[in-house]
Amino acid sequence: MSQNSEKQSAFWKNKPLRSAVVLLVIIVVSTAALEAAYMATKEIIARNQRTKLYQGILSVMGFESGLDGLDERFETRVVTRVFPQRDGKDFNVWIGKDDAGGIKGYAIRLRGGGFQGIVDVVVGLTPDLKKTTGMEVIDSGETPGLGDEMRMCYDPEDAHLCFKKWFYDGIETEPMVDFVKYKDPEHPNEYRAITGATYTTTTIRDFLNKALGIVRGLYAEGKLGL
Repeated sequence: MSQNSEKQSAFWKNKPLRSAVVLLVIIVVSTAALEAAYMATKEIIARNQRTKLYQGILSVMGFESGLDGLDERFETRVVTRVFPQRDGKDFNVWIGKDDAGGIKGYAIRLRGGGFQGIVDVVVGLTPDLKKTTGMEVIDSGETPGLGDEMRMCYDPEDAHLCFKKWFYDGIETEPMVDFVKYKDPEHPNEYRAITGATYTTTTIRDFLNKALGIVRGLYAEGKLGL
């Protein structure tokens, strides 16, 4: 038997070494397969996320938000402004244009950690920033049947339980937005909380009031014009 053959035979008889090599090969092949799958779907995922964002922004501004001609309609109707913040994050404001070329309204994005996952919504505002014009969920990792109900609406008989309805009906933003639980609001700056999901409701309120503070400052500085 040659020396090479003896080495090969010793390798195959060494069970721990053989298992380690086989495991390494499996890891390399699996990693390569996952990377290929990620690269193949990355563009699709990004496009789907952009579509949801565009649809949400158009909807809360009162524009038609269907898929046909979505990108062109968005570029025609919406101007994007990006404002860097001290915390290193960008604050985006989308400005909607009416048929006469004036400002139809604004949209702001509220995004951050909720009770169990991400909360990512867009809220529409009137040109004077004093009332909301809508709310759409871009992404949510909240508990199904509880916090995730922020994206849901019910049948017309239960319309008062639709969380988004309050924002589309128009919540006054001054002095601050707040909510009430287990009943319909009595004041124009309030909305009804999601039943059993006070944490999610509170998160949206706090995100919105913080964002309103920023956007009012930009508005006062004359930075939100077309």
